[in-house]
Amino acid sequence: MPENLYQLEVKLGLARFPFQASAGWRLTMHVDAMERAKGGTHPRGKIRRANAALRQLRELGVTIGPHKLFGPVDVVAEHASSRVLASQTGNEGEIHSRALPPTARCGGPARRYY
Repeated sequence: MPENLYQLEVKLGLARFPFQASAGWRLTMHVDAMERAKGGTHPRGKIRRANAALRQLRELGVTIGPHKLFGPVDVVAEHASSRVLASQTGNEGEIHSRALPPTARCGGPARRYY
């Protein structure tokens, strides 16, 4: 395992371990161009590793793109028990996670919680 993980590799870890589809979780992950190593300059090997992680996420059944209700949030994990968790990475790499309030899941107008 590489010493430094790219954001797509961290997201893959979330799909493989705490939020497994076999445990009833449905994941939606927004992936931006920098995560895919498109545009700008990137370290050697990032494109290969990002593509491999993206392929594995799709194989695990993760929906890639903005969430239907919450928009382009890094990770939205929904469970059959009606639990919804969302995570957004901040500017300094810190992760903000929270359980969304029940009213956010009632099909009303989309709200941004970040």
